[in-house]
Amino acid sequence: PQLRRAAHSAMAACCGRARGHEAMRLSEIAHAAKAALGYSAELIAGWREELTIEPELLQRHTVWVLECDAAVQGFFAIHGAGRGAELSHLWVDPAAQRRGFGSMLLRKALQLAALSRLAFLQVDAEPSAETFYQGLGLEKVGEIEAPIPGQPEIGRAHV
Repeated sequence: PQLRRAAHSAMAACCGRARGHEAMRLSEIAHAAKAALGYSAELIAGWREELTIEPELLQRHTVWVLECDAAVQGFFAIHGAGRGAELSHLWVDPAAQRRGFGSMLLRKALQLAALSRLAFLQVDAEPSAETFYQGLGLEKVGEIEAPIPGQPEIGRAHV
């Protein structure tokens, strides 16, 4: 029954364009998902600005949400970067993780990039998410330094 319920919820999930009034919920998801990676409260506070989704971002970038059970469970944001685009956000609420929502969101971002005939979609991946992106077809093309002293480099992947 629990497996059946999880499969049913994933099937009932749908993606759509983010709306201005959802910015606060998207910020909550980004902060909670980053914190769930095990970073300290001090580091999360230092990333407050980049994890906060302002309504203006929803107008400037392509931002899509994934809804399930009548609530936003995750989102992504992409914006143009030359001949390609950058995936600047892809977050799933920690309570909704491991249900396939991250994969659904990434597939939608890749579909939009392909429809726009972009040459690549660049991702600066968390070290713990590198295998997630590679498992969905992105390839690692380099590394950048992590913004935290003493942390491993962040893998950069793009398609």
